[in-house]
Amino acid sequence: TVFEALPSFNPLIVGAGIALLLSFIFTPLLSLIRTLVNKWFSMEEIHATKTLHAYSQQISNILDMQKLANVAVGLIIEAMDITRGFLFLVDTEHGSDGTKTYNIRAVRNPGERQIKILPLAEENPVVKHFLQDQRPLLQYDLDLLPGYRSVSSADRDWFERLEAEVYLPIFSKREWIGLLALGAKISGNRYTEDDLVTLATLANQTAVALENARLVENLIQLNTELRQAYRDLDKANRDLERLDQTKSDFISIASHELRTPLTTMIGYTEMLIEDQTLPEAAHEMLKGISKGTKRLHEIVESMFDIAQIDARALHLHLTPVDTALIVKDVAHRLEKTIKERSQSLSIEIPPLPKVKGDPNLLEKLFQHLLNNAIKFTPDNGRIKVTAKAAAPTGELPEGGVEFIVSDTGVGVAPETRDIIFSKFYQPGDRLVSEGGHALRVVRRAEGSD
Repeated sequence: TVFEALPSFNPLIVGAGIALLLSFIFTPLLSLIRTLVNKWFSMEEIHATKTLHAYSQQISNILDMQKLANVAVGLIIEAMDITRGFLFLVDTEHGSDGTKTYNIRAVRNPGERQIKILPLAEENPVVKHFLQDQRPLLQYDLDLLPGYRSVSSADRDWFERLEAEVYLPIFSKREWIGLLALGAKISGNRYTEDDLVTLATLANQTAVALENARLVENLIQLNTELRQAYRDLDKANRDLERLDQTKSDFISIASHELRTPLTTMIGYTEMLIEDQTLPEAAHEMLKGISKGTKRLHEIVESMFDIAQIDARALHLHLTPVDTALIVKDVAHRLEKTIKERSQSLSIEIPPLPKVKGDPNLLEKLFQHLLNNAIKFTPDNGRIKVTAKAAAPTGELPEGGVEFIVSDTGVGVAPETRDIIFSKFYQPGDRLVSEGGHALRVVRRAEGSD
């Protein structure tokens, strides 16, 4: 109407000019009107920069997971004027077939209603959206967009029970570690694009604090598990000590009770062997019985020594001992066994100083060593005993003697050398009982290292 009086009036051109003018003044005019309305009605406008700064300051030093959830969600609810909010942790679980499952678990206070964990496979559209786009997801999109139709009804029910309108993924080092679920605005308005940008930035600000809190949570859980493991280990050690004590008591009682009847059996057997009126076949059987009984008596004596060692009741009778003489005496008693196996035994012992030791225990020690050498050396094999004076060392400040028993047998496997002196150690199908060692001795196959 105003421009109709112009001589070259064109409604189309005039209308376009008026529309262009309005487009330039609309945004500033709208901002001015909004400011005036807020001022008149005492309404506060959300300033994103101010909100982000305050949010970052208040959550940066929180290491407790529940406190972080309460503060972070509370600040967002207050700043964005929304009804509710939840913080979830995302735990990645790797399957044996290489697939991943993302378990979403809520951070809730002990008194609050707990939310069950939601497992989502990596093929789930919701997971794909978060991992690929790393953008907020609206409940509206989840309900209506065709790309989310494959979401199962159980998963949809889980999201619907939250009564949330927007879901914000939290990433740290490109790993999905958390999720913020926020409800509707109190005003009833929809989330604008600016709101989503602000919320996405808040989620990014949460990532560092959430990662730190998760590390602390994992450390607390690890410490709890370690304390429980220590308690279990301590209990197991006490049980083992009781079991070992029971075993030692049994060995002590059994060996003590067996000594008397074995002594009687040995005595009567020797008396029968000396009776020349018995047939030759009976004598042979009696000799076998005598040999077996004496061997059983040696085993019982070893068991008794072990029981005394375990009970710290073994008393050593230390005297100056000629170890070379003990070795030769033991070798002399084993001559018959060595001949039966067609083996050769050479003893190369130079003059040695006497050592302070218990002659009975040293005799048992050399008896075991030579018996083992005979047992594990094939027929026609060779056994050699050598010795030398040992110079003073940290373990032997006054010096000593070193004996080496070598043979052409199977030797000792490298992986078992540290345990061959353990009680009741069983190499293969043979049981070796070592009551302890008062002398360091090296046993090896000839020609080996």
